[in-house]
Amino acid sequence: MFAFTVDPNAGYSVYDISDALRRRGWQVPAYTLCANLESVSVLRIVVRNGFSRDLADLLIDDLKREVGLLRHHGPAQSPAEREHFHH
Repeated sequence: MFAFTVDPNAGYSVYDISDALRRRGWQVPAYTLCANLESVSVLRIVVRNGFSRDLADLLIDDLKREVGLLRHHGPAQSPAEREHFHH
């Protein structure tokens, strides 16, 4: 498992990335951290046994594509309109 965040001045958030990846079939949840770190939001990726290099390449390609679109066009929805990840 690993977690990462984006620059707060990027113009998009980890929630925007999570939503974009969900539309491409990936489950990459975004959420805030625990007490005393509530201001930090992260994306979390859990790599399970059997996750192949080909799947990893697809995930990275989709991540790059979606971040590029967010950089160029910004988020498609406001935070209030965004669907949140449900377990």
